[in-house]
Amino acid sequence: MKAFTKLLTPQEARDVFARAYSPVPVGTERLSLAQSLRRVLAQEIRASSDLPAFDRSTADGYAVRSVDTGRASSGTPVHLQVAGEVFMGEPVQFAIGAGQAARIPTGGMLPEGADAVVMQEHVVRTGGAVSVERPARARENILSRGADITSGEVIIRPGRRLRPQDLGLLAGLDVPEVMVYRRPRVAIIVTGDELIPPGRPLRGSQIHDMNTYTLSGLIDEAGGVASAYGIVPDNLALLVERVKLAHRECEMLILVGGSSVGEKDVVADAIAALGAPGIVVHGIAIRPGKPTI
Repeated sequence: MKAFTKLLTPQEARDVFARAYSPVPVGTERLSLAQSLRRVLAQEIRASSDLPAFDRSTADGYAVRSVDTGRASSGTPVHLQVAGEVFMGEPVQFAIGAGQAARIPTGGMLPEGADAVVMQEHVVRTGGAVSVERPARARENILSRGADITSGEVIIRPGRRLRPQDLGLLAGLDVPEVMVYRRPRVAIIVTGDELIPPGRPLRGSQIHDMNTYTLSGLIDEAGGVASAYGIVPDNLALLVERVKLAHRECEMLILVGGSSVGEKDVVADAIAALGAPGIVVHGIAIRPGKPTI
């Protein structure tokens, strides 16, 4: 393999690689939400319902008709009869009529007929009645149905790497599982007669392999599955054999070392043995890393 003579800038190298690169389909799989964190979504997800699914209170207090409280003040409170109480997670079986109110907790479903919630601190309850000491505006302390998400709305598009808050949103919309892309398998091959794995004593100028473990962690963080194919000595035949094996079994291959112009730098020849497209970049104007392929 001839020595590289022209160095590209990092951006030029990325551009050349992007023009030559054809994505390899990795397939999809359906996973539960509990398994989907940091996975890449492979489907468009639309809401099948509104969120919230009903008008709900944003405060502890009393659901009322705002028109009934228009003249309320601390000096001349408005007196309303308590028609019932709203309980979390249970359907509301009554409606609010003129001159009535209903006890309601934060998050509770607004009874039919009510259009506002008066906070607990602005009422005084006496037996089956409450005295409202300030007027309530229509829709005050109410989160309307569909305020966050409306039915049919696209909530997450394909290509999103799912975050914890995405999983929470999906759970809230009763989406128990999603279609995601399979994690690409990324082979790691490190080369060099001087390398030995951790756990073995060094001799002479040997060094321990660090790159396999660094790259494995980076691949995992990026969403891939790292597959270590071990340390290969500076031998072209052995390297070609290992490279072809990794090429068959994985979607991506990272080779470490052996990319310069020394007699034992055989990585470029091993890549060429795979056929087209071959080497598209060899030499980048960075230090360290100038011989990067």
